[in-house]
Amino acid sequence: GDAGGEAGGDAGGGTGGGDAVLDPMTTLKSVDVAAGVTSAALSADGASVVTCEGGEAKSRPLDNLDEVADHPDDCPATPETTVPVGDRTVTATGAAGLIWGDESLDTRGPAYTVVDMGDGDHVVTAGWDALYLWDLGQRQGDQQRATEALPIGPVVGAVAAGPGRVLAYGPDGLALVEVDPTRLAPDVLVDAPALQVLCSDEGHCEGALVVQN
Repeated sequence: GDAGGEAGGDAGGGTGGGDAVLDPMTTLKSVDVAAGVTSAALSADGASVVTCEGGEAKSRPLDNLDEVADHPDDCPATPETTVPVGDRTVTATGAAGLIWGDESLDTRGPAYTVVDMGDGDHVVTAGWDALYLWDLGQRQGDQQRATEALPIGPVVGAVAAGPGRVLAYGPDGLALVEVDPTRLAPDVLVDAPALQVLCSDEGHCEGALVVQN
């Protein structure tokens, strides 16, 4: 898939690992899975993830994704594509991006699943080439806030993995990603495209530029 849109956004999206202060997405751990992962779900106790690998249910603790064991239950279902986000009901439509009510967001590439980050506005989508962080409350500028390209390869799904964490998976493996929208740099808006300077006949000049975030 030729997916995902314009990486980076205005929040300093990362490619995993760094400690950049304004990077809201960081890969904590990733593992290759020979059989691939087709679905995943957080366990009832929140300490592990149940995955479907080669058609069989497996269990992996979140603090050590390399440790895999057979799971007695069936494979988890594919995550819901419609989730509540604040006062919205948001649907990941695939190629058409996200929709809620009479509003929509062009994700410039597929949005296979949507994960609510719990603050009423921010969501994460899986878009084949990366995870994407979006701000549904953004009314000016780019609603894409960050991107995280994962070492596991294609990303076809994502599920919440506890507060501030998302588990992404695909045909080659899975990755645990930390998401912290509070680390976003603020948008800076100006009321004019250029500084306007007015000068009197006596040579006295004044100018003003309104900046707001």
